[in-house]
Amino acid sequence: AYMTDKQDWPLVYDCVSTLTRGLAVPVTCKIRLQPSLEDTLGFASLLQRAGCSMLVVHGRERGNTVNRRFGPANLDHIKRIKEFISIPVITNGNVRTSADILRNLQYTKCDGIMVGEALLSNPASFSPLLHLFNSPSTPRFHPTISSFLPIDPYILACDYLHFVRLYPPLLLSDTILSNNHHIDAFDAVHISA
Repeated sequence: AYMTDKQDWPLVYDCVSTLTRGLAVPVTCKIRLQPSLEDTLGFASLLQRAGCSMLVVHGRERGNTVNRRFGPANLDHIKRIKEFISIPVITNGNVRTSADILRNLQYTKCDGIMVGEALLSNPASFSPLLHLFNSPSTPRFHPTISSFLPIDPYILACDYLHFVRLYPPLLLSDTILSNNHHIDAFDAVHISA
């Protein structure tokens, strides 16, 4: 949510276009909604013109130090962004269950979905949807799954911790620290089960 004020847009454009010209990999961006739909569409368009190859849109405006989010994500605005620009758009927000994923994607017509905190308390909560991706052309990313229903949250958490050890974060952010309650909740449920 940094550098999203209108006065920062020229700098954002310069950063994205410089990265796009200097890197051999696609440059993606993630934004939050601007105070108006018109400004949000303008910002998304600016990022596309700068060379952004995929845009992730969190459907809420930037929060403050007291409230990181207020109310539900505005899927109407995400849908309008998808209609307005030509690069792939990933929707983010309003996902707590696997049914929410389908509703969100069907409504916004986005190219994908990003989920955050809902997966922290139960990383396997969306495993009922895996059958949608069970085809010969779809790679199976999870080596411990012998079938697509359901994933054991404990195995998934162990796999996650394995990757954290292999690729440790460069720094421990406030966001990670602020989400420890999800990990504690997962431990409490799994240990008592």
